[in-house]
Amino acid sequence: LVHSPFSSTKDGFPKLKKEHLVGYDPQLLAGTWKAMESLVYKDLVKAIGLSNFTITKTEKLLETAKIVPAVIQVECHLYFQQPKLREYCKQKGIVLEAYAPLGSPGKKINVLFDDPLVKELA
Repeated sequence: LVHSPFSSTKDGFPKLKKEHLVGYDPQLLAGTWKAMESLVYKDLVKAIGLSNFTITKTEKLLETAKIVPAVIQVECHLYFQQPKLREYCKQKGIVLEAYAPLGSPGKKINVLFDDPLVKELA
């Protein structure tokens, strides 16, 4: 997966700080995607995909892509359902994979297990 639509300097990994951000660059992403497509053509991987991409950024990538992403992984759960992105992926034949489908208990935000309705339904 291309993990994020933005870039950073090598110095920024793994502890990314504001000064390490390069930002969103469609041409850089197109080059990254082309490199990933080459892995498919060489039979080194079966599928390639995206993570944390919006519809707009995915559309921009598809302008130059030869291979449609097999999957887009994004945060998706009861409190953040992303219906437009789900419908978009369905139309494009892209699998939408939910990151944190049960919320983020470790971060103490969107904890679905604390929701009274979820408890009632469970």
